[in-house]
Amino acid sequence: GLVAWISGIGALLTKSIRAFIPSSLSEMKAIRGGVLSAVLVFLIHGSVEFSLQTPAVAFTFVGLLAWLGSDSMDNGTRKPSPIRPLKRLSSLPTAGVMVLLMAQAARPLVAECYAKRSLNAPTASRPYFLMRAIQWDKDPRHLHRLAVEYENLAFYNPADNIFFLRLALESATEALRLNPTRSEYAESQATLLHKLGQSRLITQERVQYS
Repeated sequence: GLVAWISGIGALLTKSIRAFIPSSLSEMKAIRGGVLSAVLVFLIHGSVEFSLQTPAVAFTFVGLLAWLGSDSMDNGTRKPSPIRPLKRLSSLPTAGVMVLLMAQAARPLVAECYAKRSLNAPTASRPYFLMRAIQWDKDPRHLHRLAVEYENLAFYNPADNIFFLRLALESATEALRLNPTRSEYAESQATLLHKLGQSRLITQERVQYS
């Protein structure tokens, strides 16, 4: 996806620069130069601060790209070519790739819906919705919440305490692996390790004295 995106942006910028150099209309040339500069600024700034994750910024960026790819780049002198059957067929792979990319981009949204649904679900059902959210998008936030829910189930189910604590520890460890800079995830993992160790000691003592 990243390679296709970079290739598409590069081809569009190449086309725009080629149209910019021979332009004779000063006003259109100035507009085209301004849009090209804006696109380059978006690309450079987005490579370090990830500003394109903000919907408003991404919408503006896509609008600029659409303008660069429109007929206005040719000063309105290009005549529309008749649509041919072969040209339609050649556009099908591109349309298919676009649909796949759009479906991939929608995965975090579906995951967020499952995560929000878990908030109003019964305690025993919350892990199910969070696991569905993780299947769509392996976000460390969802993994951390899943660890918290398993920890709660371990507290309310003493007989299965070790089982739920192990599940919680797996989720907390994965969340920390995906985002090692989050201190909250490290504290959660340490707490679960401590609780799991205590539960095993208690179980061993019960077996020893029974």
